[in-house]
Amino acid sequence: MIIFYILLAVLVVSRMHFITKGFHTDYLSFDTTNAIKGIFILLVFIKHATPYIIKSGYIYDGWDDRLFSYIDAHVGQWIVAMFLFYSGYGIMESIIKKGQAYISSMPKKRLLTVLVNFDIAVLCFIVVALILGKHYPIKDYLLSFIGWESVGNSNWYIFVIMLCYLITYLSFRKQASTYHQGAFRCCIFLFIAVIVLSFFKPDYWYNTMLCFGAGILYSTFKQSIEAIIKKHYWITLGILFILLGITANIPLHAKGLVYNAFSIVFCLLIIVLSMRISINNKALIWCGNNLFPLYIYQRIPMILLSTVGGGIFVCNYPVLYTTLSLAITLLITYLYKYWAIKL
Repeated sequence: MIIFYILLAVLVVSRMHFITKGFHTDYLSFDTTNAIKGIFILLVFIKHATPYIIKSGYIYDGWDDRLFSYIDAHVGQWIVAMFLFYSGYGIMESIIKKGQAYISSMPKKRLLTVLVNFDIAVLCFIVVALILGKHYPIKDYLLSFIGWESVGNSNWYIFVIMLCYLITYLSFRKQASTYHQGAFRCCIFLFIAVIVLSFFKPDYWYNTMLCFGAGILYSTFKQSIEAIIKKHYWITLGILFILLGITANIPLHAKGLVYNAFSIVFCLLIIVLSMRISINNKALIWCGNNLFPLYIYQRIPMILLSTVGGGIFVCNYPVLYTTLSLAITLLITYLYKYWAIKL
């Protein structure tokens, strides 16, 4: 299974460009951010496939399997942190450029569009569950359509990102005297949402949520932040690595708001590295550009293939299982444009 991490590393390195002087001006461009998102969505795919392999009874006994197991155990929630950061950054950039017209369109263009397309995916998972003879309580079926419960699908991220969109809209819908006030108001509401979610859901629901707010603040104060980073690049990089080490070693029981801090530091580290390192791999850019279908539909082939031979297929051929799951997911992602709804 370690081969998947190796192949991903090859994809990244094959089109990597590192500069020692100056800075990439496109470090937050469409292609650059999509390439980075492409890396992390493939990491998410590997992370999601692993439980099905373990459940089949496969034993990680070789040195390569043990290495894979070690890496997988340390790939935490930070793999989704950049999705939230870039989303917050992108929305704030649109608000600054388009103003109130963009804010007014958010309930329809952002929130409702995601919800409708998510619900189509939920219906697909319900059909898969019924085919396999799996049934859920009525309340789970109903609440799955807003992402609060799951019917076999990935749901928490969709619920959180929709909540972030709603909070952003409420924070900016009445024109503030400055965008700074709206940005700070949004971050306060996000912080409150994290506290509230902590009473109802496991920590992975909210322990990267503040990365969205970090993206909003980065956009709001981008010029000032860039000036500091460029003037003290290596010092900034060193401080971020130190902070990452400190926050990463906080005891697990404290990793609610602390993990948010760890995730924000991780996002800033990726941003700073992006100023000197660019990745222009078209396959990764495509994956990042098709993030939603890649994320939301990947469990369907995983679920269906995990039932072949009563799980024997997965246990005996984990690499083939993962490869086929990825191939089918990519096919679904390519075909997604034919049923995707744009409002």
